[in-house]
Amino acid sequence: MSLESLEDAVSAFLEYLKEKTKSRYTYIAYKNDLNQFLRFALLRLRKRRTTQITRDDIFEYLRFLEEEQGFNVRTVIRKLNTLNSFFKFLVNKGVIEHLASPMLGVKTPSLENDVPRYLKPVEYLALREVTREDPRLHAIYEVLLQTGIRVGELARLKIEDIKMTERGNPYLHIRAYGAQPERIVPIPKKLYKLLQVYIKKHRPKVQNDEGYVFITRTGRPLAVRNIRDMLKRAMDKVGIKDATINDIRNTYIVYQLRNGVDPLTLARIVGHKRLSSMERYIKLVQEEFKETSKERVGTKVKTF
Repeated sequence: MSLESLEDAVSAFLEYLKEKTKSRYTYIAYKNDLNQFLRFALLRLRKRRTTQITRDDIFEYLRFLEEEQGFNVRTVIRKLNTLNSFFKFLVNKGVIEHLASPMLGVKTPSLENDVPRYLKPVEYLALREVTREDPRLHAIYEVLLQTGIRVGELARLKIEDIKMTERGNPYLHIRAYGAQPERIVPIPKKLYKLLQVYIKKHRPKVQNDEGYVFITRTGRPLAVRNIRDMLKRAMDKVGIKDATINDIRNTYIVYQLRNGVDPLTLARIVGHKRLSSMERYIKLVQEEFKETSKERVGTKVKTF
């Protein structure tokens, strides 16, 4: 078995853990975390060797966990600790040099600072204005802001997933993907109309169209990395500091809670499997209400 192969290295580390770890549950957690990273490395990074993994790859993986998979900080910390143990094992085995470890310079997120960053009205309105210059980017931004879906879900969205109920209420059908089950996400009628205009007037006309809503000029679905880069440039253009694409999702969640939307209902809309994933948002909003002495009013999903 060559530990230069990522698959073999993961198998060897799991065997090592099986002998060292007394807790079956700890072993299973490590196994699940490493297999998730292995799939990401093979399928997304297209890398099969341990020596090919870089620090930038680890940062990309962390963004994937937070922005596409929607894991909270505690879960991300656990998965990061798993990777630290894995690469320390490879250093000890002499497979990679200590100074070449991809974990060097990767800091563990702090739970003390686990306060959701969300966009203030002046920020999300500025983004709305600057994205109007590009119909595709504007539609992307409005979908993220008005629905709270993950960027990966947006990238996989198809035209046929934009639907209307018999009563004339528009919604998105978010398909099952990986461990995430399918779900229904209500959308404002204004957003539904915006998407119809984009699809009919601005979406590229291509042969062998697979039906994805957001595509390149050649018809390929727009990559998550490209979507993130486009929005980051827009944020930089209007002077929004220290914000990521996931903070648009945070904005949706925070403003819905402020509007009095039931946390359980909101958790289902945004795809949180556990209500506990909403705790940090609920705490933030509760603290704000204490400071302002405002009462929550309204129970409907807020339109931005």
